[in-house]
Amino acid sequence: MKEYAIITFKPINKKVVVRKGTDLLTAMVKGNIFITSSCEGKGVCGRCRVKILKGEFKTEPTGKISENDRKNNIFLACRTIILGNIEVEILPETLLTEKEIKEKRLFARGEEFHLAEVPLKEIYPFSPLSQKYFLRLSLPSLEDNVSDFERICRELKKYKGEKFECETDLPTLRRLPALLRGSNWEITTTVVEKHNRKEIIIVEPRDNSRRNYGVAVDVGTTTIAASLIDLRNGENLKTEISFNKQSSYGEDIISRIIYAEKGEGLETLHHLVCETINELIQNLSENCSINLNDITCIVCSGNMTMTHLLLKINPSFLRKEP
Repeated sequence: MKEYAIITFKPINKKVVVRKGTDLLTAMVKGNIFITSSCEGKGVCGRCRVKILKGEFKTEPTGKISENDRKNNIFLACRTIILGNIEVEILPETLLTEKEIKEKRLFARGEEFHLAEVPLKEIYPFSPLSQKYFLRLSLPSLEDNVSDFERICRELKKYKGEKFECETDLPTLRRLPALLRGSNWEITTTVVEKHNRKEIIIVEPRDNSRRNYGVAVDVGTTTIAASLIDLRNGENLKTEISFNKQSSYGEDIISRIIYAEKGEGLETLHHLVCETINELIQNLSENCSINLNDITCIVCSGNMTMTHLLLKINPSFLRKEP
């Protein structure tokens, strides 16, 4: 543990372990501790102020910290490098609460608008990306000796119509022989549409058709919201909201684009948004008591910059002419 350091955050009594040489702001993001910061850690906004109670650290001089602040051991988290175990006090005026995070999401879009005259169901009819079907397959015989996959497709036509055609991938095909015979030819198939083609993506033993869920994710600049949807009826079971961990590297999209241009910046921002989404999905799974394997599709939306960072596509040219 010599190359690692333990940071104790007061008054929340939370400990975070990081490598020595890590800046304090990055350590806070790792520990899901969010404070005000809008300059992507450049030290120019002066908002990520913390009080160092004790420990080994070094900090760069900055005009954003007064002489009186320094006497009181108040420094910028983004300019403070951890050299050993330290104890840090989070100042009340900088810590973002859950309530503040939710309020930022609710009001970030400005004026609200409503579709009052036409019901949303008429504009957006329920059309899930994945559907599950429980199938009781006929047993193979000398008179009915079609392939295992063809037997599944033939049964699916009873639900989807005679013109229904589908495909699957090689790993699924490899599992079919043992799976069908081990489940007495009773299976659940998950069918999705990809590029106007139907594909069987999951084959499960026995009847699991009543457990099919999707997650709709709103990747916002400040916060990320994820809703768990029952794909049988479109019911929104629960919504979880979290602070977008990318915000510690810039509150606006331009700051994040600039950060993404530096070294491992794009990889860092991509990792942070994926980590935030994964934590939201894990919370939805636990709070609704569902198996993660029963989530069969995810849809994400966001502005152009957030979409680029989510997909780890270089966003540099979004801010440059033309």
